[in-house]
Amino acid sequence: MKDHRIDGVRRRMGFLNGFNVTPIGRAGGLSLWWDDTVEVEILFSSKHIIDARMMEKGAHRWVRFTGVYGTSYRYEKVKFWNWMSTYFSPSDMPWLCGGDFNEFLWDSEKAGGSQVLYNRPRYLESCLNSSELLDLDFNGPAFTWRGMRNGSLVEERLDRGLCNRNWQDVWPNTTVTHGTAKEVDCKEVVRKSWVCREDEGAQERWLKKINDCRSQLIRWSQNKFKMRSYQIDYLLEQLGELQKNWGPHREEILEKSRLIDTLWAQEESFWQQRSRVKWLREGYANTKFFHQTTLQRRRRNKVLKIRNSNGDWVENPNQVRRLVDEHFMTSFRSGGGPKLGDNS
Repeated sequence: MKDHRIDGVRRRMGFLNGFNVTPIGRAGGLSLWWDDTVEVEILFSSKHIIDARMMEKGAHRWVRFTGVYGTSYRYEKVKFWNWMSTYFSPSDMPWLCGGDFNEFLWDSEKAGGSQVLYNRPRYLESCLNSSELLDLDFNGPAFTWRGMRNGSLVEERLDRGLCNRNWQDVWPNTTVTHGTAKEVDCKEVVRKSWVCREDEGAQERWLKKINDCRSQLIRWSQNKFKMRSYQIDYLLEQLGELQKNWGPHREEILEKSRLIDTLWAQEESFWQQRSRVKWLREGYANTKFFHQTTLQRRRRNKVLKIRNSNGDWVENPNQVRRLVDEHFMTSFRSGGGPKLGDNS
């Protein structure tokens, strides 16, 4: 997101002041916002951190705040965390530090995927020791990130809040809360994409909204429906393991089976809709497609044999046609008549 768009969002949220680290292409980008009750001085910034000191107007104490976005690239981690351990020396000011570190601290902060190695590099732990920062712990869900890796669901706690002892002495009740992840629906994607921009003409705004909405819906569709397929594969793998020993796992097996059935029903509904969309898009415009669809329906509806009034099966096409004609001719007479397949 470009700086002018970030500033527009900031102003709509009611923050008068801000500092941005411009993204590189579509990657990265950081932003720190504050209102006019706070005086802020930026100490250092890069694509990974914004380090600042701030003081409430009328107060006489500076505090330090550092926002972090750790590198997610393995080849950058050694260089990045060596720099962090050097730059983040202990501070005499009350210091709050938080963000997405892209590292977990304890082995229990990861679930699923490959096994955590006992001799893995402990970048975050080393940084906390050198800077004398303390983990603030959290309330809420245990993990802040989840995704699929090689067909398995992986969950990790990558986001956290840290503080030093001076901060803890002044504000001992500081807490971190992990919000509940909420699935965004299609309507919400469209609504957010259609936010009005007043800095452009009407035609430019309309074209921008259409393009933004299209790209956001494509991304939403890929994430939502691809994830469901991964979930089914993951649950089936778990179910296979549980069914090796039914006795103690019976309730869990039933619960996972119900969940798989639900996901399968959603997947079936999705593909039925996709098939209908394809027919609407291609049916009349594509003669070959329409012709093949008609032939398929004709084969499905074709009467291959029929039972006559004596209970005998008739398969000859001409005799089948004659029996059908006789049935309807007799049915529409005033006196009625025998029905096809009547053995009496």
